[in-house]
Amino acid sequence: MLCLGGSSARDFSGVYNEKGQAIAAKNNFMDCGEGRDVCSLRLPGSQLELLRLLKKAGKPVISLLIQGRTYLIDEVMALSDAVIIVWYPGQEGPRAVADTLFGKLNCFGRLPVSVPNSSSALPVCYNRRPMPNGYIDLNSLSDYPFGSGVNYSKVKYSGFKADETHTAEEIANGAKMKLSVYAENQSDIEVNEVVMLFIHAKSGSILRRVMELKGFKRVKLAAGQRKKIYFELSAEELQIFGTENRFTVESAETEIFAGGNIKDLLSLTLKI
Repeated sequence: MLCLGGSSARDFSGVYNEKGQAIAAKNNFMDCGEGRDVCSLRLPGSQLELLRLLKKAGKPVISLLIQGRTYLIDEVMALSDAVIIVWYPGQEGPRAVADTLFGKLNCFGRLPVSVPNSSSALPVCYNRRPMPNGYIDLNSLSDYPFGSGVNYSKVKYSGFKADETHTAEEIANGAKMKLSVYAENQSDIEVNEVVMLFIHAKSGSILRRVMELKGFKRVKLAAGQRKKIYFELSAEELQIFGTENRFTVESAETEIFAGGNIKDLLSLTLKI
């Protein structure tokens, strides 16, 4: 197991202003935080060189990424047999990591940010507005976007449908759309699964984002268990700040997505 990444641990011998920004520091181990901007998202120091040497040893390598910002992880993914992003895990972090690696826990999260493929192609946002493909020398802005993640189980989703629909006017007056999807644990171990709900409105008075997270739930599924998951969409989730400078629920053809990984979602389209 190889720990990679960086630190936001404060250098107490340094000098900081009233906002907590680093003015001067004697040590440079703090590479994340106020006043610690970097121009490259490559792992600092000789970490990649160490990973390359360990890979040559011929033994499986599990890389743990300890970080407060995302790094470029293309080479880490290529050289590692498994990668877990643990962020800053805190005092109980080692216990959680050990229990996860040895299979006592099957409770993985999903990426709360998108991991960029280049330091020069920022920002990388899952909920961006529609835009051209962007770069001729970069196939994808992110191979690991917001909402990505796996666990030890295979969870299959099916039967995604709207149980109750309403017009934009009805939703603005308090009605709620009701949706449901089935999640089935097709493995022999229990899993604590993350089920997400996204929307994309195809029309309206403003240009809408390509995808917007509107709900998520954690669901425990025993080995072989199939469970129906319910979601609601109200005015709070569907309203936008429109051209009239106020929040409103607009009538629009809306694509709705559900599933456990943003790369593999079920979808349906409704007229709201």
